[in-house]
Amino acid sequence: GEGSRVVASGCAPLAAGVPTPLTPADRYRRMGERYGMLVDDLSVCGCHVHVGMPDRERAVLVADHLRPWLPALLALSANSAFAGGRPTGHASWRAVTWTRLPSAVPQPWFGSLAGYERASEELLVSGAALDSGMLYFSVRPSERVPTVEVRIFDVAATAEEAVLYALLIRALAVVALADIEAGREGPRFPEHTLRLALWRAAHDGLEGMSLDPATGTLLTARGRVRQLMRRAAPGLEAGGDRTTARDLLGRLFAAGSGAHRQRAAYGRRRRFDDLHDHLSRSFTGPLRPT
Repeated sequence: GEGSRVVASGCAPLAAGVPTPLTPADRYRRMGERYGMLVDDLSVCGCHVHVGMPDRERAVLVADHLRPWLPALLALSANSAFAGGRPTGHASWRAVTWTRLPSAVPQPWFGSLAGYERASEELLVSGAALDSGMLYFSVRPSERVPTVEVRIFDVAATAEEAVLYALLIRALAVVALADIEAGREGPRFPEHTLRLALWRAAHDGLEGMSLDPATGTLLTARGRVRQLMRRAAPGLEAGGDRTTARDLLGRLFAAGSGAHRQRAAYGRRRRFDDLHDHLSRSFTGPLRPT
């Protein structure tokens, strides 16, 4: 009866008011008191993918193997080109604003469960994280269920894109577990290089360029996603998902990223009503060009 519609975007396209109302719970009240203006206008939505793991040690080692692919995964899911009633100049404004939080650090290379626990303890002791729920690594062992949890994605614009993310993460995890079993560790490279690669992914999305943080090579984002697909291929094959993932990715390439579709919807008349209509239709409809 309120005339509201459900939309899927990494950020609220219109201004939500500052400060953004906090969930009426003691934990969020304490977050507001400690972090002040850092959370005043933090209105973001993401998509988390969980994959079951044999134990926490291997969940951490899988996180190390997934680390080089985080920029490509962010570019693939970029879906927040507008926020606060204006274009942001970025494909994923959610990814940019999220990094303001002191515990949303570039994904470290852990090397072991002990390494993960040391990094977590640093965030907690420093006060950058209020509790274990604020260990905002992009990939981490879940604190609630026996999984590795991937948190890099913008909220999916369509259900089909969410399925694609899940298939890719499961396949990458399968390949990583095989490497771990063979004694191969995840690639090591500096956190500042990953930070640069993640910013470029947030800025360009799927339609621009991508920095491979492991090699420093700049290539098209679509080319980097194709490399990711080749890496994931054995896992997709093992799960019987290769055809589905290939078809979904082909349709996403044809339609463009969520951010591209947002810009196209808004750009025809430069009206936010058109953007909202597009986001509402996308939420319940198939993946297709705008």
